[in-house]
Amino acid sequence: MMTNRVIFVPHYEESFKTLLPLALYMRDNKIGSPHFVIYFRCNEEIRQILQRQGIDFSIYKAGFLTKIPILGRGFKILADLTYSVRLAERLFPIQAMVCTVESNKFEYALISVLNRRNINTIVLQWAQTTPNEYELRLEREGKKGLTTAIAEYSKGHLKRLVERLFGVKYSRLYGDGDAKYFAVMGKHYKEMFYKQGVSEDKLIVTGHPEHDYLSELSSNVRKPGFKQAALESFGLDSVKPLWIVAREAIVHFKLIPEEKDKENICSVLEILSQYQQDVQIILKLHPRDSEEYYGFVKEKFPHVILIHECDLYKLIAVCDLYISQISSTVMWAIALDKPVISYDFNNQPYWHYFRDGKGIIRADSPQALAEKIEIIQEKGLNPENYQMRQIVKQKYIILDGRACKRIAGLITK
Repeated sequence: MMTNRVIFVPHYEESFKTLLPLALYMRDNKIGSPHFVIYFRCNEEIRQILQRQGIDFSIYKAGFLTKIPILGRGFKILADLTYSVRLAERLFPIQAMVCTVESNKFEYALISVLNRRNINTIVLQWAQTTPNEYELRLEREGKKGLTTAIAEYSKGHLKRLVERLFGVKYSRLYGDGDAKYFAVMGKHYKEMFYKQGVSEDKLIVTGHPEHDYLSELSSNVRKPGFKQAALESFGLDSVKPLWIVAREAIVHFKLIPEEKDKENICSVLEILSQYQQDVQIILKLHPRDSEEYYGFVKEKFPHVILIHECDLYKLIAVCDLYISQISSTVMWAIALDKPVISYDFNNQPYWHYFRDGKGIIRADSPQALAEKIEIIQEKGLNPENYQMRQIVKQKYIILDGRACKRIAGLITK
């Protein structure tokens, strides 16, 4: 039995799905024994997955003192450090720790404790990421009101105090904390994070664990019968084309007012519904969305299929058109050579980073969206668009099926 443990720390449900393929690879190739630490609300599905796979896990709850206004922040930091020390002692020997962000206090504490024991710590880029200037702008725009300002001011002072007392380094931006390595998806992100101040020796281009599955799908989708079988597995018609409208966490992060968001959704679905006799339309909800929010869709567009949780990679592999606003999943669709349209009816600058990627067709109004769909219907992707997609693939992702192998190399380095 393997004794060297590899600790995996996802920061919420979606990043758990990012780390799981890597954990299974480590286990199946006898590189290390995976142990997940869950500190967000651990739902029953995650428990069942880990138990079914025979993967050990711990659930961390900081305690009631951390909920005390203002003082709770200090108690949380102490609780995180105490738990990290106890976890390191309980799981000894530890080979490495892999997390998906450094922006939560628990990761800071655990990285600090493991670094002092000379254990590899790795941050894994878990989603397509915007440059820091976009993130800061969104953060500034979202922080309004005196209470929020006071909370942020006190948090800043508390962070600096903890840094001095415990010798930890809070990351000022993604990947710039104390972790030894920052494993990124592609060459573009290495360049982007280096320009933002992350040290070059820390940045390692590995690709992404989930993209190994994407690589497998890109081969399988060309095999006879695969598309038909896949569509039927979703309960879909295997003859009619499939169009997907993918949702980002617009509602969760309150990126635009609800009324405007619902208006945008209706505009898109009205355009697509012109083709409903010949096309299947799916509205793929974001994992953080509640299905109740979409009651208006069920009422106005009963023919539209709402899907909350599914194997989205596989669904994209068999679709014929992919439409979104800012979702990082557009890169998956490009990787699988699907026509991609990004619409922005409200001129949101933060979204433009995603939309300006080469190979993505842009629509800034419902009329423009209708025109783009008509062109794709008649002519498909033009050669220039297709050529730009190949460049995008080389810059943003690695589809050779060996991302897990490369990250495992960092873990054992």
